[in-house]
Amino acid sequence: MKKAKRIKIMRESSHSMWYDQLIGCEFDVMTNTKTDYLVSVGGKSRVVIIDDCEVVEWMIPPYAERQAECGLKVGDKVRVTREAKPYENGWGTCWSSSMDNMVGNIFVIDKISNIYGIKLTTDVGSYYFPYFALEKVEEPQKENMKVYLSGAITGDPNYKQHFAEAEKRLIDLGYTVCNPCKVTAESYEEYLRIDLLELLECNYICYVNDVTTSKGAFLEKIVADGVGIVEIKRGDIGKHGKKQSWL
Repeated sequence: MKKAKRIKIMRESSHSMWYDQLIGCEFDVMTNTKTDYLVSVGGKSRVVIIDDCEVVEWMIPPYAERQAECGLKVGDKVRVTREAKPYENGWGTCWSSSMDNMVGNIFVIDKISNIYGIKLTTDVGSYYFPYFALEKVEEPQKENMKVYLSGAITGDPNYKQHFAEAEKRLIDLGYTVCNPCKVTAESYEEYLRIDLLELLECNYICYVNDVTTSKGAFLEKIVADGVGIVEIKRGDIGKHGKKQSWL
C-alpha cells in the first residue's frame, strides 16, 4: 500500500470533531491504514479520516520494494541508459568509472540484490546497477513461420510418405508444419472443417502435389488465396526467401 508522509486537513468531519478547527493545517503521518491516518497534535496521537485529507507528500518506499515493482528479473536483457549518482534513490552502492563504457549497451541480468541492485557482467568484470538506470529490451516478435501442407490424398497411394518428406524438409528450414495427414475425424466434412481451421492459423501454404485433382485440396487453395496466405513453392523458396532445393 502506498503510504503518505505528510497530509493536510481539507474539510470538517462528522467522524472526528477535534480537527474541525485545523482545516488547512499540515501534519506528519505516524502510521496509516486503508481508511485513516495517525498523526501527532500537541504531543497526542490523533486519527484523521483519509477522505477528509489531502496528501502533501508521499513516503518513498525502500529501494528493494521499488526495484521489485520495476518487474526486471534474472535472464532479462537490459540496456544501461545512464550513469547513477552514489547511493541515488536508496541504491546501496556507488558508480564506478569502469561502468562508464557500459552505458548504451545491452546485457543480460545475472543476479538481483535488494541492496546493491542488478548485476550485469562484461568481459572485464561484473557490476551492480540501480534499476532506474536500466531499460528492459523487448525481444522482437518472431515471424509466424507456420506452414500448411496441402495436396491430393485420394489417388496417391504414397501420400503419407510424400507429406512426411515435405514436413521434415520444411522443419529443417525452420518452419512449424501443419500436416493434415495427422488429422483424425469421423467424417469427410468434419475432416475438412478441421483442416480449414488449421489452414487459417498459418502464414504459408505448400502444395505437395497437383491440388486440381482433389476437391478438398482445391478448396484449401481457394481459401488460402482469398485470405492472402503465401505459397511456398517446391524447389524454389526456403526460409527467409532463400533458394532451397528441398522437394
